[in-house]
Amino acid sequence: MHLLLIHLLFFSFGLAQAAVTAYGPHVQSPFGTMTAASASYMGAASYNQTVLTPLAPPNPPPPTQFNVELQTGGDASGLSIQQEGSFFGFSIEFSVTTQDYIFTPIGSYFLQVPFLNLGSVKVCVGGNTEETATLVASTPDMLLLRRTTGTGTPPLVFTSEIIKMMAEISALTKVYWYMGIPFNDTQHWHLQIAEVGEVMLRDYLIGLQAGNEPDLYSRHGHRPDSYDPWDYKDEFESLIDAITADSNIPNKNLLIGPNLAGVWSPTDIWETGFATDFNQNLAALSVERYPTDNCHALFSIGTPHSGQDMFPSFLTHQAGKNIINEFPGAPAYAQSIGKPFIMTETNMASCEGFPGLSDSFGAALWGIDYALQLAYSNFSTVLFHVGGQSIYYNVCPIYYSALVVAEALGSSNVAQVLDLRLHSGLLPAQVEVKYLLADSDTQTYNFT
Repeated sequence: MHLLLIHLLFFSFGLAQAAVTAYGPHVQSPFGTMTAASASYMGAASYNQTVLTPLAPPNPPPPTQFNVELQTGGDASGLSIQQEGSFFGFSIEFSVTTQDYIFTPIGSYFLQVPFLNLGSVKVCVGGNTEETATLVASTPDMLLLRRTTGTGTPPLVFTSEIIKMMAEISALTKVYWYMGIPFNDTQHWHLQIAEVGEVMLRDYLIGLQAGNEPDLYSRHGHRPDSYDPWDYKDEFESLIDAITADSNIPNKNLLIGPNLAGVWSPTDIWETGFATDFNQNLAALSVERYPTDNCHALFSIGTPHSGQDMFPSFLTHQAGKNIINEFPGAPAYAQSIGKPFIMTETNMASCEGFPGLSDSFGAALWGIDYALQLAYSNFSTVLFHVGGQSIYYNVCPIYYSALVVAEALGSSNVAQVLDLRLHSGLLPAQVEVKYLLADSDTQTYNFT
């Protein structure tokens, strides 16, 4: 039986029909708060207690009674592709794996309890720091991983205990993993991640990212200014040749690309013949995207943005649609060549997110609506990025988004999503939720 999921989520704070409070580290109670205007916190971003000014409710308020005409039977039109219950997953920066909310080593390792609520889920261990990750037999201080330089995106070394930890998690839960092959030395490919990953994770390893945001390589000084989609294709082909020659990598068709940040478009890549020439080696086609950034606050580059000023733009149904509109025809193209189309990294804002916004109840609501819009638009998976203690968009609010989306899609793996577009004329752009409760859209803890 196919499940027809109607994409109608209303952002509100008084319509809760259940009272189940989920807890996680550092979210049970506040340590004291500060307003956005007076914030001067200097500690780790994940513990920042900035609270934004709550937004005024819509005026006039949305109607409380209205008719919805649903399509029934087998001829419903406009439905998404069938979606798995594990559609909503997570992307974890490799360098902070050992401080992440999902798993944290103490002596050996343990799995954070709230993560068990999600059931089957997909997790990518990668990000920018996958590009320089090197597998070693051991580290001098016996750490599972350690950085070997100080600033920027650091080269790092790690031991097989990291992958063993991932395998132990999968033995307890249905967690499936993506990892990334370093692209920092394409003359001497470092394939140990793939070799050890396939042995230890077996069927729980479902993809290997080949390049993380290659369209930013030249901007970050990793490639010459002339580096273009054809150069990336050549490097990808070189990687395939290396994997083909490596007898320690039995599964040759786990590669995921191009993982674009937005400088190049998917069409730029398709025009090189990338997807068709390498079809048998590709597990999926993929992109990454953040709707905005906070890079000016960190690096004094780009345009300065205020979390308070940006907040209203995230609490509209159009927010998710705007991101998806950047990929016209891409999901359909992927389907035409028999590949899923994946959002391998996303969240509210790159460069660590915004204090008071990225960790708010409003962020959880945005995550729900955005994920379901991706599902409706025929993306096959979305991975929301979390990055350890230095990031404002750490996992807590998005964890609640994941719970809601997982329950909405269910475990049948044949759910299909339909956007009824009731906000157009019948309802305002701001919407209300069936169940997920907080005192305001800016609250940062104790969501029910």
